[in-house]
Amino acid sequence: MLDIKKEYGNNAMKPKVYIETSIPSYLTARPSNDLRAMANQNTTIEWWEIRRPEFEIYISEFVVAAASQGHPKAAARRLAAIEGCYGKSTTIRKSFSC
Repeated sequence: MLDIKKEYGNNAMKPKVYIETSIPSYLTARPSNDLRAMANQNTTIEWWEIRRPEFEIYISEFVVAAASQGHPKAAARRLAAIEGCYGKSTTIRKSFSC
């Protein structure tokens, strides 16, 4: 596991990661019976809970738009998962950070 302070010093900025729509989708989806989907869900949940704090997360306005679509309850779960990642523009391309 990457230790930011050890690797880059106390004043180091966190590495930046851009996430796309599949991340909040796997993170909030009902458990799947499909082996590959289940593995993707488990890996995503584990990364989000354990590794996510090590990175500065970026998403685009398109991820927010895509996460907003579909079944209202599922969309609400996806938007809740990425809450804080949008709302403050950080680049000219309208990517957002959380």
